[in-house]
Amino acid sequence: MPALAMADAAPREPGAPMGADDLDPELVRLRRPAPKVGIITAAGIVALCAIAMVRLRHDFAFSRAGDAPRSVTAEAIAKGELAEESYVTLAASAELAGALRLRVTEGSRGNRLVPVRGSSDRVWLALPGEDWEHFQHDDRVTGRLRRLDSARMADAVARGLREFPAPRFAAGAALQAARTGGATQLTLLDGTTLTIDAATEIELAVVDPGAAVVVAAKAGARATDAAWAEALASAQLISVGQAPLASTDELVRWEIRRPDAVASVQAALDGAELWGARVEPSSTRLRTPWGQLAADQVGVAGPAGVIPWAAIDVAAVWAPRSLPDGAWVVLADERPGDYWYLTMVYVALALIGLLALWALARAIRRTFLDGAVAGAR
Repeated sequence: MPALAMADAAPREPGAPMGADDLDPELVRLRRPAPKVGIITAAGIVALCAIAMVRLRHDFAFSRAGDAPRSVTAEAIAKGELAEESYVTLAASAELAGALRLRVTEGSRGNRLVPVRGSSDRVWLALPGEDWEHFQHDDRVTGRLRRLDSARMADAVARGLREFPAPRFAAGAALQAARTGGATQLTLLDGTTLTIDAATEIELAVVDPGAAVVVAAKAGARATDAAWAEALASAQLISVGQAPLASTDELVRWEIRRPDAVASVQAALDGAELWGARVEPSSTRLRTPWGQLAADQVGVAGPAGVIPWAAIDVAAVWAPRSLPDGAWVVLADERPGDYWYLTMVYVALALIGLLALWALARAIRRTFLDGAVAGAR
């Protein structure tokens, strides 16, 4: 049987015709042109790098602030004597009554935002709410100094001040001077002044010197309300038939109104030998708008009589609060070392942006200048 043999195909001569399904080896060996970055792509990359660098500029500046904090005062911060993104230690007393709790999500504890006392809400402390954050003492806080309006919490703070007003406090003497003098400025305990109007609410919670509460124990010969009522009426402390304030199985209470009530009632009880009763001071509470606060040189008209000015130690002022322009905040949970990576990120963004800018220039030249030269030829 003859052997079968396969001979190698003869090489194709240059220029010889090719079949419809044959591949041209010379065409396959040609290099593809390098991909070209278009104008839109290059411009988009430049824009993204620029936006990222602008948004990160505050964090980048703070990362370069150094590891040693600078000791500052609230007054210097309020006056704008310090640069933004500084690393500072602030020794100041916080106004805890005006604290706000800001949460990023429902499950987080967020931050406790507290104004510094005496700063007129121009300096705030943002204290961390998580237990594992840096320890901070309320009167000495170390952290990052920022303008509050440039922080993302600014809108939430302004909204919280509107929706959850906190009282500010004034001395009784300052309240008397403003009310009897017809003033619209009230000096607060921290030395700042507050503008008030007819709608500003004033709240008083004081011990009424003209009232006392007799607390009697039901035991022995006086085991009933009626027995104690008879004994107190005999001592001329209450009127016949006067109902008690409250009564339980063990105690019964009456309110007695008279000048220097506590001392005079105690003397009457001792004189009548009513040893099963004691005297307690009576407190009164009043909350009313400034325009409806009835007052004269003697005192303030309360629910049960006149409250002397001497009995008013401190008054709470429930005035609307707004975030002042140029307010500052010390972020107590931030350190420059927390942003150690930003230098590398910033350098990378700058390099990518420069490369994209170079590609944009080449794309513009290729599209417009080279095309114009080719057309002129």
